[in-house]
Amino acid sequence: MATSDRHHPRRPDTDRRTIIGEENRLRALQLRKAGLSYEVIGRQLGYTKQHAYQLVKTALERTRTLCVEASDNLRQLESERLDALMASLWGTASRGDTAAIDRVLRIMERRARLFGLDAPTKVAPTTPEGTEPYPLQDVRERLAVLFGVSTAELSLD
Repeated sequence: MATSDRHHPRRPDTDRRTIIGEENRLRALQLRKAGLSYEVIGRQLGYTKQHAYQLVKTALERTRTLCVEASDNLRQLESERLDALMASLWGTASRGDTAAIDRVLRIMERRARLFGLDAPTKVAPTTPEGTEPYPLQDVRERLAVLFGVSTAELSLD
């Protein structure tokens, strides 16, 4: 798939230089994951440390793009599945079948979660019984433990 954001716009995916460039980006990313500095990566691949950084940065950007595209595709697939389920139940639910109505409502809830349609739920820190807010000192102590600092180092202001 030849796109201008992947490589030279007039060079096909199968061009030798395109393939070598992609291999270098992947190799640079593997070396960086192994903990090597950009200077060492550049030396191993025959580039400057600045170019090694650029190789890793581009590889990470492409990885992020692929993840976003995969998430979008999965979200679309799940939406289509929910549409099919909803269509199969809608007639029965609209005639008053309570079991079908419950299923339709669950599908609607799932769709709302999938697309983030519900308003966020406010969460207030309370005691385990849920009746009273935690005293500020308890909150401070719990956060200090969580972050591995002393309560004196923790500022809640």
